Amino acid sequence: MNISFLDPTKTEKWDELILNFPSYSFFHSSDWAKVLKETYNFKPHYFVVTESGNIKAVLPLMEVNSFFTGKRAISLPFSDFCEPLVSSGVNLRGIRHKVIDYCKAKGFKSLELRDSEVHLDNSIITPAGYQHILDLSFSEERLFKSLSDNTRRNIRKAVRNQVSIEINNSPSALEDFYIMNCYTRRRHGLPPQPLKFFRNLYDFVLTKNKGFISISKYNGKSIASAVFLFIGQKALFKYGASLFEYQNLRPNNLLMWESIKCIKDKGSSELNFGRTEIENIGLRRFKLGWGTEEKILNYYRFELGKNGKINTSTKSFSQRRLPLNRFPISLLRIIGSIVYKHFA
Repeated sequence: MNISFLDPTKTEKWDELILNFPSYSFFHSSDWAKVLKETYNFKPHYFVVTESGNIKAVLPLMEVNSFFTGKRAISLPFSDFCEPLVSSGVNLRGIRHKVIDYCKAKGFKSLELRDSEVHLDNSIITPAGYQHILDLSFSEERLFKSLSDNTRRNIRKAVRNQVSIEINNSPSALEDFYIMNCYTRRRHGLPPQPLKFFRNLYDFVLTKNKGFISISKYNGKSIASAVFLFIGQKALFKYGASLFEYQNLRPNNLLMWESIKCIKDKGSSELNFGRTEIENIGLRRFKLGWGTEEKILNYYRFELGKNGKINTSTKSFSQRRLPLNRFPISLLRIIGSIVYKHFA
């Protein structure tokens, strides 16, 4: 077998290659790599194993080089999960050790892996959250019956409250989403992602019909929104935002249900609701209410050149709660544009 490191943004038919692996996701795609590369200047180092010209394994990596947090390799930054893509008969343990040797040679401070299991000596498993997956192979009627009583009740309440839903990939839809996202992030004590990030997501993904924006409206006003992304037959709920003062109308429930129906009509076989932090009980309950299958999600950081063990303190930036909920949105946007590239 031959080992190489590739940049998927420069590799022809990359997405066709990864679709050959059952565990592919949008995070493995060349479009997602382009968004991260163009927004944050992260450098792709995708570890690829080939045999007789066929790709047998892929472990995506990106280099994050920061004077605050050091030079690190992550699989992948700002990605909820990123399983290694491996054909049967391939030694994943051996691949991981090859990746570690490569990272050491490149002078990386650490290697962070975001998948469900680790194949390294002296590993310590620390759950980073949950992921929830909805099987869309059933009929719409059966999907609705599989919802929790509370979820069905909230959908009907939104309908009674005359909440309407739009699926719209226009620039104005992106603007509506971003405004609500800023308020939602502030409510959670976090700065919003840079506007440049969402503009790149729009240019590289949404304009190619590889995703869509859903918007809940009340009396003509946008009060909730969500961004869904697609690859192959899999859909991903990546971002959600809403105006807190309208939550009693239950716009998020109707928005999700109408989005699920649209995703199913587009031919997707599953919807992944993304990562939910362990301590976020409310969001976990919301996602379980859709009849999803819950799985534990693990992140690992391998500290290179130190004790050779997995560090249990790995945290994504979204877990670093800060006292920012009283800051003006304009200031939070400036903070977000500065700090996100350092804390991927």
